[in-house]
Amino acid sequence: MVLRCVQAAGSASTLAIGAGVISDISTPAERGGFYGVFALGPMAGPALGPVIGGALTQGLGWRLLPETLPSRQNPRSHLKILYKPVVPIIGRQRPALQSSKTLPSPSRKFQNPLLLFTRYNILLLLVTNATSFAVFFGVVTSLSTLFEQAYPFLDELQIGLCFLSIGGSMAIGTGIIGKILDWRYRVEKNRLQHRLVDSGELEKRLEGESVKEVDKLREFPLEKARLGFLPALIFVMAGCSAGYGWSLHFKANLAVPLILQAFIGVICMAVMNATTTLMIDLAPGQGSAAQACSNLVRCGLSAVIISIIQPIINGIGVGWTTQIRPPMEVPRDRVKVHREVQFTLNVMACSQDLERFDMT
Repeated sequence: MVLRCVQAAGSASTLAIGAGVISDISTPAERGGFYGVFALGPMAGPALGPVIGGALTQGLGWRLLPETLPSRQNPRSHLKILYKPVVPIIGRQRPALQSSKTLPSPSRKFQNPLLLFTRYNILLLLVTNATSFAVFFGVVTSLSTLFEQAYPFLDELQIGLCFLSIGGSMAIGTGIIGKILDWRYRVEKNRLQHRLVDSGELEKRLEGESVKEVDKLREFPLEKARLGFLPALIFVMAGCSAGYGWSLHFKANLAVPLILQAFIGVICMAVMNATTTLMIDLAPGQGSAAQACSNLVRCGLSAVIISIIQPIINGIGVGWTTQIRPPMEVPRDRVKVHREVQFTLNVMACSQDLERFDMT
């Protein structure tokens, strides 16, 4: 458990650093595509890891354990690279660097990332992001057990291949969603620009707010550009989650839950990419802090879901378990979905206007 915590601490910090770099080097108009490519790596792990693990477990089993590898290999074996570091970590036998006079680094004021929780717009995005992430992990963690019970003819390798459906769809969909976010940003920018040009107020607005681009104006609908497609996606996610549970309950054809998994994966990735990109937009210069807060909330909620999902499945069955959804997935009709998302957008827009007013 301790080593697993150390591993998670390293991977989480890598995600935060990557989000910070994207915040520094990208503009809002291209940030969706940048983050989509960045998220491809973390999503490739859940897709390929179970497949590789299932193949190794079925083919080698205990022979691949770290404790047995050294005893089975001779000193000249090239397979020693599997359990020994390629480069020594301590004592690289480098000559000591000569001290040179350098200018002192400027003092930097520490910014507490937890202060982002006090901003209502960021908090709403964190809850939405965490909900989607929890849905993904709820499907992934229960996949092996549920598929083994519903389809006993599958071996370990074949069950591992089933992870490609949701993991692969997320890995492929992240790049596509990033491009869609950039496209929607350009659409909203052009729409606002055409409206101001037609009314003859473009130059006046730009000069009045001392900006050069239309997307820097206060009235630019940033939240709508990032989250405008969420109502339909949340509605589809609710239906796919319910269908996935009942398909396993009635032991439908194997293709049915796999296809529904793919839809769930793409939608979860779309929600997470859109909300994370908007968080980086709303917290300029704090991309790493926003990603760190996102990791804290979504991993905490996922841990709760993972700990309770199996007892719930054992108690009421997988079909009814998928009917128990968090608030962001509860809506039963499209009108209610639109109203809830529109309310969220209004709250975020108001909070952003207040922040801009305080800055001025």
